[in-house]
Amino acid sequence: MEILSVENLTKKYGKKVVLCNVSIKVSKGEIVGLVGPNGAGKTTFIKCITGLLRPEEGSIKLFGYDLFQNYGRVIKDIGLLLEPAFYDYLTALENLKILMIASNNYNLKKIQEVMEFVGLWEVRNKYVTTFSFGMKQRLGLAQALMSDPQFLILDEPTIGLDPIGVNELKEKLVYLSKNKGVSILFSSHQLPHVEEICDKVILLREGVVLYDGVPKEAVKQKEYYIILSNKKFDKNTFEHEIMNNYLDLRDNVLIVRKQEILNNILKKLYDQNIDILDIDIKKAGLLELFYIEGQ
Repeated sequence: MEILSVENLTKKYGKKVVLCNVSIKVSKGEIVGLVGPNGAGKTTFIKCITGLLRPEEGSIKLFGYDLFQNYGRVIKDIGLLLEPAFYDYLTALENLKILMIASNNYNLKKIQEVMEFVGLWEVRNKYVTTFSFGMKQRLGLAQALMSDPQFLILDEPTIGLDPIGVNELKEKLVYLSKNKGVSILFSSHQLPHVEEICDKVILLREGVVLYDGVPKEAVKQKEYYIILSNKKFDKNTFEHEIMNNYLDLRDNVLIVRKQEILNNILKKLYDQNIDILDIDIKKAGLLELFYIEGQ
């Protein structure tokens, strides 16, 4: 069963295209990792699929229903962790009580259950102002779980967590997926975490999906050709290759994924009198290469 189905999603801020023809699917009980550097469009995508932003083009379906035509119906089954914000002058418990009262579904037993699940029940009476960022992330996760969501969406949930906290979070996400059937989409910069627990990984760069598939294929070692110039490359020159995912362009760096087109790329550079400073062959997985060359 498809929990999320996004087709040809395009979002702009003014004239700037932030997401371009993005199509993504998430199935029931699936853990999907959304990766990419800052500015790739991860948070914008999350805001679109939760109705916080309206895209210019494309369709978004949740649980088989159009998001914007059935917003009240579908949003109640979503748990969202996105820039958690709480009242610092209230305790953790008081914050969750207020949020649950606002949802017209007050249940103290449920609050205790989610706070125990994220490891905050023992500090429930401490003021949020004394919490570290990592503890606020845990509280945000507790908030996201209060409605027993079918679909959990987390934006950078490991930020601020120590290694023990990260491992505990990964265990909890796997538990929710495998034991409760909760579908999970989370964004992350931490590639090992994505590789370890995700059923699928989606790689975004500049609003475009570069990869959508199983992690083991994304980390498989392959040969890539790195071409370095002394000036920025023109995207228009390599429009066909970029559209077909044959290469990636980053300022003055070209990453060629297919050996067969290398000679053609070099000819284009020669015809445009572009100086080549270096050509290197690197063996790496797609995700590893992306972060090594793209950060």
